[in-house]
Amino acid sequence: MATLEKKKVKLDTESFDSITKMLASPDQENVATALMAMEEMDFKQGKMYFALLYRASLEKQDLWKTHAPNLLKNIQGLDLDDVVSYRSIWNVLKKNASDEEKSAFAERFSKVVGTTLGEWGFKDIMKDLKITVTIKKDAE
Repeated sequence: MATLEKKKVKLDTESFDSITKMLASPDQENVATALMAMEEMDFKQGKMYFALLYRASLEKQDLWKTHAPNLLKNIQGLDLDDVVSYRSIWNVLKKNASDEEKSAFAERFSKVVGTTLGEWGFKDIMKDLKITVTIKKDAE
């Protein structure tokens, strides 16, 4: 008797945006629901998405351990640095990331660049500017 293998859902841009909101929720049930859903998704087809989601919710690591232990183990096995920095996410995962994952990375990194420039003393002009990071066509 053949067994049916359950096909894993691929994390895409739309679900990435929804899960981002759920992970940012102060309601632990929303966070737990998002984590349990991610636990069932195809890790191989969305490593950069998963790393970005983990980075954005590091303060909720206990919930990750409870509701997505296998996913957490996979992310921790990616050889990212201890703080899960944008630099390590990009350098480790860019080669195999989809264009959609790279776009999500660029969008998140744009916010970091703008915030950093504000902290460096450019806050007065940053209120009039929007920093947009784009991926070069020849980027690996």
